[in-house]
Amino acid sequence: MNNKHNNKQKDQIDWHSGFAGGLELVFRDYKDQLSIEREHSLSKQPLRIDFLLLKLNPGIIIDNAIGRLFKTHNIIEYKNPYDELNIDTLWKVIGYASLYKGLSHKNNKIPSTELTIIVFRHSKPTALLSQLEKDGFNFTNPSSGIYSVQGIISIPLYIIITKELQEDIFKVLRIMSKDADIDDIKAFITEASKYTFPGDKGNANAVLQVSSMANEKLFEEMKGENENMMNEALRRIMADDLKQAKEEGISETTVKFTTIISEKDKTIAEKDSTIAEKDAQIAELLAQLNAKEKQ
Repeated sequence: MNNKHNNKQKDQIDWHSGFAGGLELVFRDYKDQLSIEREHSLSKQPLRIDFLLLKLNPGIIIDNAIGRLFKTHNIIEYKNPYDELNIDTLWKVIGYASLYKGLSHKNNKIPSTELTIIVFRHSKPTALLSQLEKDGFNFTNPSSGIYSVQGIISIPLYIIITKELQEDIFKVLRIMSKDADIDDIKAFITEASKYTFPGDKGNANAVLQVSSMANEKLFEEMKGENENMMNEALRRIMADDLKQAKEEGISETTVKFTTIISEKDKTIAEKDSTIAEKDAQIAELLAQLNAKEKQ
């Protein structure tokens, strides 16, 4: 039974969308200086990088543990908690980076000195690190959660373990896991409820959809502890989606968040949906009456 539930969970959770939102939120203060392109096509064939992050101003200094690793061109591979990260996966990403450089239309348009390869994963891939050592490659751990692999390619290659990242700004990445810390979740909800930029709210929604589906029990626990505070914070984050729900009935986003809003909130949403349906019926009857009068 648990296996069936886990398989269903794997299929339902859109980890990559959550990570896309989290990545943009981590670097939200630098959004004018960075370009993040999801599923960057390498060629006309279906070879795609998970994320291509470009520093629009190569001289800009991004002051956090991950941002300091960036060159101008950054190839990013994201592995969700259910994905395997083995030696062949690593070589595949290295191949993507090589193609990205080699397929540029001008000779050495992308210098190897301005390229990095970064693989994100929630937990430490101990089997992969053991295999790297067995194959004669070295790795160091320059800071919490960041592993630098040397000897396999001249381009800087990093494996980032989001669970081990300690800076507060990275809690948005830490909560997208199967064993998120409840304090991280609460802190992120409180922080995200203060966002005013629509893009930030949308990214926060994507992150919370992933986190809530992966940590149903924790979100239920939060409902019992600080129901009013948490629900109010979530309502602020979801304000635009709830407005749309009132106009169109219950939106997909509202349905996905039924695990984290209270029964009272769901009742209100259902009433809003009913009102919207009745309004639509009235509008249709008025349109029919007007049509008859014109005849």
